Amino acid sequence: MAEFELDSNLVIGPFEAKDATQALRYIAEHLVRLGYVKETYPDAVISREKEFPTGLPTNGPGVAIPHCDPSHVIKPAIAVATLAHPVPFGLMGGKQATVPVDIIMMLAINDPSTQIDILRQVSLMVQNPRILNSLKSATCQREVIKILKNVFTAPDSECVRS
Repeated sequence: MAEFELDSNLVIGPFEAKDATQALRYIAEHLVRLGYVKETYPDAVISREKEFPTGLPTNGPGVAIPHCDPSHVIKPAIAVATLAHPVPFGLMGGKQATVPVDIIMMLAINDPSTQIDILRQVSLMVQNPRILNSLKSATCQREVIKILKNVFTAPDSECVRS
């Protein structure tokens, strides 16, 4: 059963970023300050995003789900960030194509065996424009956490530790 931290300290934004790299560094350094990831995490997640982009086109706000090798993670968490203005991210599985991203769900996973399940849950969530619009328009951190807890603790979801 996948467990990860999901609390208001992990909700960021909306904030301004000039590009995907700046947005990723801002979020990843926040995870470092909170003690979820190692100092190596920001460079690792940026490097992985350049090689394997995670931007997803949706029927709502665009989403990216950056992550990197579990060796850079201390304890599992998902940071959720909203951008004040969309920035282009590389399209997952695409060559040179980009997608405007409004919401970044940065995964810090330290158990490789849970990564597929968590990615599956996040992928299912981003297919729901109602949830994405709710995340984008949330007015406080508690509202974002409530939305995510409803998603991740649904009967067919894995357990979330909060």
